[in-house]
Amino acid sequence: MLYPLFWLAISSLEPQSVIFSSGLGLLPKDMTFDNYLRGFTELAVSFGQFLINSLVLCSLGALGIIVSSSVTAYALAILRPKGTRWVLPVILGSVMLPFNVVIIPQYIMFRSIGWVGTILPMVVPRFFACDALYVYVLLQFMRNLPKDLVDASRVDGCSHWHLYKDVVLPLSVPALITVGLLSFLDIWNQFLTQLIYLSNIHTLTVPVGLSLYLDAVGSSDYGALLAMSVLSLLPLLLIFTFFQRYITEGISTQGLRG
Repeated sequence: MLYPLFWLAISSLEPQSVIFSSGLGLLPKDMTFDNYLRGFTELAVSFGQFLINSLVLCSLGALGIIVSSSVTAYALAILRPKGTRWVLPVILGSVMLPFNVVIIPQYIMFRSIGWVGTILPMVVPRFFACDALYVYVLLQFMRNLPKDLVDASRVDGCSHWHLYKDVVLPLSVPALITVGLLSFLDIWNQFLTQLIYLSNIHTLTVPVGLSLYLDAVGSSDYGALLAMSVLSLLPLLLIFTFFQRYITEGISTQGLRG
């Protein structure tokens, strides 16, 4: 499982002429850092700009998902308005809807309001709970919160806002971090939406930026591609390493506290 990552890291330190001729070993031949230098300077925009753009896009998108999904899940799990039993099947049905079905009408809608070419089509909808999967995850978590604690808060005169902010959210921190992390990784790896909506090279993200090192009709710089691929993995590895325990806690506790 780890071999492709080791091969990627080692090959990024080899000259392009020997990357695909050095066999399957894990020892670099003619180690050089030219691939990293070319990767940063070869394009009209530094690869660091792509990293910054991706971090901004993913952070805003993950924030929108956390806020909107938690509010929606709170309404369905705690308030339970009439018709809630019919909402969950609709949520699950929207999860199973293929992205290719909605991509054309979405593009036409965003183009008509002048959002194409910006990150708005990939950020604004996430503040309106457009990712039903994360709503479902938080809904299941909040359903397992101690009901007595919620009822006691209501008896003490706690308003819905304070119940949501001071009681439900603190208990749901593991689930919120899990949703934020998974949504961050999902947005980071999305290529098609970013390719469609971003046209200016100064606003491109990491997935689209990596594709610029490949040329279908000319020469491709695989050395720089592998080097920048290694750099693009580092933020994800660091984030996952620091927050992995929250994912385990969020799955295992299911909202219960001793």
